[in-house]
Amino acid sequence: MTAWRPVPRQRNARLRAFQDKLAAPAFLGPACGSGNFLTETYLSLRRLENRAITARLKGQGLLGVVENPIRVSIQQFHGIEINDFAVSVARTALWIAESQMLARTSVLLHRDLDFLPLKSYVNIREGNALRMDWEEGLAQRHGGTEGGKGFDYIIGNPPFIGHQYRTAEQTADMDAVFADFKTHGKLDYVTAWFKKAFDCQNQSPTTRTALVSTNSICQGESVATLWRPLLDRGLTIDFAHRPFCWDSESTEKAHVHCVIVGFSRHSPSPGGAGAPPAEKASRNPFAGGPPAPPGE
Repeated sequence: MTAWRPVPRQRNARLRAFQDKLAAPAFLGPACGSGNFLTETYLSLRRLENRAITARLKGQGLLGVVENPIRVSIQQFHGIEINDFAVSVARTALWIAESQMLARTSVLLHRDLDFLPLKSYVNIREGNALRMDWEEGLAQRHGGTEGGKGFDYIIGNPPFIGHQYRTAEQTADMDAVFADFKTHGKLDYVTAWFKKAFDCQNQSPTTRTALVSTNSICQGESVATLWRPLLDRGLTIDFAHRPFCWDSESTEKAHVHCVIVGFSRHSPSPGGAGAPPAEKASRNPFAGGPPAPPGE
């Protein structure tokens, strides 16, 4: 018996729907630095989209079609960064990524895509993320019609600064972010981004977050100070990466052990992020085990 296969019209409709799905989410990097997280996410989505375009074309190109077949846009990606030079780098990195992927799509289509000069607005804002409204400007992308819908994903690698190294201004930042906590005690500066992300999830419960941090936030008194109040307020830990050693090509490497924690306001499935209930039950704020060696 011949296996069922969708007719070309059905297949193309599904592929277009897949492209629309890729183009729908809005991403925020609230400490985006030079934009690496945002750029890599954009490139990954565009590679998936190019595969969908390839499946639609079957090597035939889009002869005579004048519409832009690309749905994914750098305008889906928002960032906040306090360093003005890093802001410029992040904006440029996204523009370069857009240009590179545009060239690759042109090869697939067997024609030049003349959508230049680039008119894409790069949503990278300069400022102190802990003192800013993270969702400001998001409504502009949707024409003000989203009815309070927030970001779909918050991602990034906020700054690691131990409590003993915080400046007076950074301590004041934490006082503002943790104003509704009894205390923020000796929490690392990075935890302010976790708290502020959760505050965003309270406004938009479908928002999901994944942040890199030092493993100190999952040890000792940090668990009671940070995680207990958040869990009591409805935070769900969707996934967590065991501690690993931060590695770089620098000759003066920092000896930092990191974790990655993904969390949301509610779990999208009984186990959280598709995990079995038993696995969800085993999740807790303590990141146990020794750090994984670099490169693992």
